[in-house]
Amino acid sequence: MECADAEQAGRVTIPSPPTLHCLSLPTPFSVGDVNVYLLESDGYGGGPTLLDTGPLWQPAETALRQGLAAMGYAVSDLDRIIISHPHADHCGLAGKLAAESSAQVLAHPSSRATLEHGSAGSRWATLFYRKWLTRSGVPAQVQEAIAQGRATTRQYAQSVRVDAEVNDGDRLRMGGSDWETMLVPGHSGGLICFYEPETGILLASDHLIADISSNPVVEPPPDGESGRPKRLLQYLQQLERVASLRPAVAYSGHGQPITNVHGLAKERIAFHYQRADQVWESLVERPATLFELAGKLFSVELPPIHLFLALSEVQGHLDMLEDAGRARCSTDGPICYWTAEPISN
Repeated sequence: MECADAEQAGRVTIPSPPTLHCLSLPTPFSVGDVNVYLLESDGYGGGPTLLDTGPLWQPAETALRQGLAAMGYAVSDLDRIIISHPHADHCGLAGKLAAESSAQVLAHPSSRATLEHGSAGSRWATLFYRKWLTRSGVPAQVQEAIAQGRATTRQYAQSVRVDAEVNDGDRLRMGGSDWETMLVPGHSGGLICFYEPETGILLASDHLIADISSNPVVEPPPDGESGRPKRLLQYLQQLERVASLRPAVAYSGHGQPITNVHGLAKERIAFHYQRADQVWESLVERPATLFELAGKLFSVELPPIHLFLALSEVQGHLDMLEDAGRARCSTDGPICYWTAEPISN
């Protein structure tokens, strides 16, 4: 199955299960189109299930409605809306669609606060990111640009009530098949995939994308809790988990289907270990802040949201090094300077 635009939507199916359809919707983001999935027959007497929605953006909404219409459906026919993770390109339209259809909205508990209250923009999250960016040596004017970039992204999503939670290991009947829920934190703390063992199909969302490496995004801990979740370490663990399943095909949140899931997952793991080595070699030359490292590996002239993603990725590699005893953080006032630890023989 390849993802289709609105004109092709009615003709795109896969042999097993035959009720799974992919719609590719435009987004205002640099990642390009987002793939959402419709499972026509849920096997329990209700209407169709929509996995992800696209952003709250008129071109995306128009394409979704046209795609549904090409298959003989309207938004009002939707019975369930499942959100793979609370990023605007995947969940932005959920509130509007749920209100129009009275569909039940499902998500992982870790995504609930963001979906219902926009926690990414909460005071708790704002303070967390300010402290993290300051500790990382990011200048104040750059911090402000990143905050404005994140606020701009949030305008493409509105809050939505989560009616039911799905957890790792839960089985959902969709499209006449039983799908196993897999919690795969990394790109997002509440990211969920769905695996159908009989066909070997994995609905991978942004956990695995054919042409780009999914960025493990730095996120605050839940309100009131301490300790930043180390998303890249979690992501690597979940890549190993997915690789061990050896799915026949993975349908992703962006781009084309992946047929060599095991090979691509191992390739992604190898990339991050190589990049961690590159970060360590840079620290051997001299101690550096996270901001300095990101500027060396990427560019401090990146657009604000891309710089935020670059900082998140380098933070993940520093977490890998710290976890392995190869780097440590020394503070000078509020700023953390990373130094390389020698490799023990």
